[in-house]
Amino acid sequence: SNGDSQPPLHWARLEFLTPVYCPMDSLVIGSRLDTEVNSNACRLAFSGRLVERYDERQDNGRLKTYTKKEKVGRCCRLGDPYRRCDDNKLVRYEIFGTDLFKKETNMSQFVGLLIETDSGDVGSIQSSFGSSGKFRVHFPAGTTLREGDSLYLRFKRYANDPRKAIHQDGTLPPARIGSRVDPPVKKKKKKNGNNNAEELSAANNDAVGEIEKLKGDILENGKSPLA
Repeated sequence: SNGDSQPPLHWARLEFLTPVYCPMDSLVIGSRLDTEVNSNACRLAFSGRLVERYDERQDNGRLKTYTKKEKVGRCCRLGDPYRRCDDNKLVRYEIFGTDLFKKETNMSQFVGLLIETDSGDVGSIQSSFGSSGKFRVHFPAGTTLREGDSLYLRFKRYANDPRKAIHQDGTLPPARIGSRVDPPVKKKKKKNGNNNAEELSAANNDAVGEIEKLKGDILENGKSPLA
């Protein structure tokens, strides 16, 4: 309430190669022993109080440890443009991504997962797109993403999880509506009137040639049946 910012609270699990006497609430200090003695760098790595005893053989299910993972793709196609109502920005509510999954990947396990952009926009995977590993992402608040920009799938997997399930902590932002922007209509170029007159004149002209010789008998009217 006073505006004082407190440092984030971190928890760590310490594993010792040999048993160590550790009374509860003891102060633990970790040092970087590989640092040169004569260097001016600080050798302290961490410090904290012991708050709980942990036995890996008995307490494996009580303490959940996880590994953070990140997969990076890119935007390969943009959806229809919209003008967002609250800030008048040109955004897209739907984009298409690639380079995040292989073409043989089963996309059903990734549908609904959150996708982030460099600018902080958050969307969710809706479905696959085609058969080459592409996918469709919906951004409820819109995004200013461009073709070629990066897409991030960040998640964590818990250790000793037989299902190897994907977990995410983020949520989708509230929807921000917009009005669709129709592309400008291209006007057809009118042909030059002089060119039209020349084409019309050429179509009306009769063919002109020269008779070289006559074939067959001359008719009674003095004309030849073949030329």
